[in-house]
Amino acid sequence: MALTINSKTVLRRYDPESKKVLYRLTFDSSYLTGGEELSCVNEFSEIDEVRVESGQGGYLAIPNSATRAAKYAVGKVDLMLYRQTAATGPLVEVPNATDVQTTVLNVIVEGRP
Repeated sequence: MALTINSKTVLRRYDPESKKVLYRLTFDSSYLTGGEELSCVNEFSEIDEVRVESGQGGYLAIPNSATRAAKYAVGKVDLMLYRQTAATGPLVEVPNATDVQTTVLNVIVEGRP
């Protein structure tokens, strides 16, 4: 499955060689272990930085560091979800196929257009 882009807003551009976009994203009904892919290829040729601004549903989202180099170089990023519960103790990645369609995030992506 994939992330749904609810909206995107191009933020201020000070440098023609750089671009910053705010995405409002929703995860889907079947989370994929390792993260769900955000494709920004229509906005970026290469990603420099990804920041997760806020989320809903009690989850922590971070870019997947294992796929970062390969994905950022082509304008994509895998966003992984973590959650802490009484059963798990420390933060653990959400299990495969978990329904996380109520999880909404604001993500800022910076890179080269």
